[in-house]
Amino acid sequence: MARRLTQRQSEVLRLVDSYFERHNSSPTLKELASQLGISPQAVSCHIEALRRKGMLTSAEGKARSIFLTRWKEHVPGITLIPSYGETAYLSGQRRSLGDFNASTLLLDEKAEYFCLVMESANLINMAIRPGDRLVFRKGEDPRQGDLVIASLEGSQRHELRTWHRHGGKIILQAECDNIGNISCQSCAVHAILHAVVRFYG
Repeated sequence: MARRLTQRQSEVLRLVDSYFERHNSSPTLKELASQLGISPQAVSCHIEALRRKGMLTSAEGKARSIFLTRWKEHVPGITLIPSYGETAYLSGQRRSLGDFNASTLLLDEKAEYFCLVMESANLINMAIRPGDRLVFRKGEDPRQGDLVIASLEGSQRHELRTWHRHGGKIILQAECDNIGNISCQSCAVHAILHAVVRFYG
C-alpha cells in the first residue's frame, strides 16, 4: 500500500501541476519555496520524499526537471491525464511532458484520455491556437466533422484533422488553408477530440 502524503507534500504536487499547466515547464525550487513560504532546502526535502513515494521524478542538479507521475489516487478530487507535445506525438514519439490536470472536465471514468499541447497553427480554421490544450478520448468511432488523430495504412505518422465521410470515401480535412486534404478508402482512427482548454495571462 502506498504511503499517505502529508498536507505539505500535497501542496507541492498541486503547485507543480498548476505551474506546468500555465508554463509547460516545471518550477524551480526557489519558485516553489516562494509560493509555499518555506526555504528551498525544505522544498528539496519534500521533493525527495515525493520522489521516493513515486509521486514525481526529478534530476539532481538540473533546473526545471520536476515532473509528476501518477498521483491522482493519492489526492482526492484530482484527475490527471498524460500530456504530449503536438509535433513529437504526431511523428510517433510518445515522451510525456508530464500530467495535465483535467479535474474540471467531465470525463468518462471507463475511457482513456490524453492531452496534446498545440505547437503549430494547423488548426487555425477551428480557432485553435498554439498553446491550447486538446484533450482526446481514445476511440475508433468518429462522427461527421469530429477532430481526430488518425493514420493511413502503412504510415507511422499520425494526422490531426477533421473526419468526414463522402460516399464511399473518407476525407481527412485539414483545418489550415496551406495544407491539403487527404482522401482515402479507410484509415485508423486513434483518438477523438473531447475538449479544448485555453489559458490566459
